[in-house]
Amino acid sequence: NFYGKLFTFKILNIDPLFFFPLKTNFNLPLLIFIVLKLFKTNIELFYWFKLFLLIGKLKINRFEN
Repeated sequence: NFYGKLFTFKILNIDPLFFFPLKTNFNLPLLIFIVLKLFKTNIELFYWFKLFLLIGKLKINRFEN
């Protein structure tokens, strides 16, 4: 899956542009959908989602300050 690989690549590099749409909340449902597709198990999903929220908050705080 090309998009899956691209998505994982962006996660590993922690691209700031990747988290920028979180400010608008427009792409958040799409992000959740992609995460659900990528990580089948609930435990993996939970940890990845917590990681997304943590990194997302850090990035948003950095943009606002």
